[in-house]
Amino acid sequence: MSTNITITRVDMFSTPTGIFVCKYADGWKIGTPPCKRYTIEDKSLDELVSMFSDPWQVRRWSGGARAWRGDLKPIRSRNQILQKRESLTRYPIPGVELHTLNLALDF
Repeated sequence: MSTNITITRVDMFSTPTGIFVCKYADGWKIGTPPCKRYTIEDKSLDELVSMFSDPWQVRRWSGGARAWRGDLKPIRSRNQILQKRESLTRYPIPGVELHTLNLALDF
């Protein structure tokens, strides 16, 4: 029996070895682990992002991107957003401007 999984969120992050991809199945909620994880070595982040079109929506930041099928849905709770902001304020990441991020959706 074959199980078809509908992917409704894809996270992509640049790493020294390629683009790390995490895919999430329909019905994911904040804290749900990805159903698939892998690294793509032969494509750039720009190439991967360009593969998403309607009904997908994509948000980008330096070194990463996230795509949702349909409406954008937060990936963090209010407390997680506050913790992430505190962490990025204490330990800034070169090339990432905190004021440009929506931490409910990005990074």
